[in-house]
Amino acid sequence: SIVRALQFGQTASGTLSASDCRLGDNSAIQTYEFTLATRQKVEIEMTSSAVDPYIFLADASLNVIEEDDDGGIGLNARILRT
Repeated sequence: SIVRALQFGQTASGTLSASDCRLGDNSAIQTYEFTLATRQKVEIEMTSSAVDPYIFLADASLNVIEEDDDGGIGLNARILRT
């Protein structure tokens, strides 16, 4: 799986493709990572007009610590966490 690095505050755009990694239900997934130097509030939004976005937030050991399906506007996903 390809992991794309993000800087804190950066916006990224992506397109799902047949070569993306797949979850057990065959959903395509793209992986991004970012590092925080100190404890702070983070907002992650995933918006799409093509698919119903779903976000998993995992720690450095890849343990899922939060996930969201429709916490944003409409069907968009949003996580707000400190």
